[in-house]
Amino acid sequence: MQQENNLESFKNIYDFSKRNYNIIIHGLTGIGKFNFILSVIDYYYNKFEISKNNDIKLNPDILYVSLPLYNSSGKISGTLNNDERLLFEYNLIDDVDGLKIGKNITIDQIREVGNYASLSSNNNHKIIIINSCDFLTNESAAALLKTLEESKSKCIFLLLTNNISNIQSTISSRCHKFAFNINYKNRNTSSFSSYFYSKIPQALETFNKYNINLINDEVLMELNSLFNVKDQSFIQLSDIWRNRGSLLLDYLIELFLFLIKSEFISDPSIKELRKKIIRNIDIDMSSIKRTSLTRLIDVLLNKKRESSLNLNPKIFYDNLLIELKENI
Repeated sequence: MQQENNLESFKNIYDFSKRNYNIIIHGLTGIGKFNFILSVIDYYYNKFEISKNNDIKLNPDILYVSLPLYNSSGKISGTLNNDERLLFEYNLIDDVDGLKIGKNITIDQIREVGNYASLSSNNNHKIIIINSCDFLTNESAAALLKTLEESKSKCIFLLLTNNISNIQSTISSRCHKFAFNINYKNRNTSSFSSYFYSKIPQALETFNKYNINLINDEVLMELNSLFNVKDQSFIQLSDIWRNRGSLLLDYLIELFLFLIKSEFISDPSIKELRKKIIRNIDIDMSSIKRTSLTRLIDVLLNKKRESSLNLNPKIFYDNLLIELKENI
């Protein structure tokens, strides 16, 4: 239903009667932006009565761009599909079938976009999907800006991002923005992990598809150990946390945000979930100020930014545990 609501809102804004469209679709990681793009493309092809291959990469008027895959010779031999991109963003994979995943969309890939956009379409518009603009370098962003300004054929650029602030202002100023939202009213409050995954439905679907071990509420008991033991034994959690990738960081950010916000929510199911969390972590919330929880969130957000750097994973998670311990 939410996907349909987003599509109806999109159709009310864009009827594709103009020559060119530059549209940024923004929303949190894992909520279904790419599937929404596919529904937009279906709408477009149906509207103009154009036949379409179900594999978007096999349609001559659609170009899909994402992170590159490198072979052993260092040459690009493919790109990540959306599921693979999502797993990579959560630091759950670093290669696909032996092909190394590049960390950025390259300037050569964007030059290819420029060449593609200079050719006439087979039918109506050319559709160019960048998944996602969060991976653009300064050089590739500059090349994209030039392409947006100088494309010679009828083009629809669909630029995905998890955070619109990640896109350079020069690009953002030349684009329409469409906020992709999901309805959180149908959240599952049976456990915090269920609540967490109900907020990232596309990510959950991908994790299940690839048999990824889901984070469950054993993390709450691990926080119990972290916050309550007096010695340094909590550091043994480092190896466990490292194997969960940056998904753990999102889980913890959402957890501490929940503890802040749920204090003011009257919904009985939310209040009961809050009690479960506090009981499992075994902390006295009356002695913990909201500023302490805010500091924990700041620590996690900083670590999330660092997670994209080439840091020693052991040291990274050791430091994370120590900083959380110090700031509670």
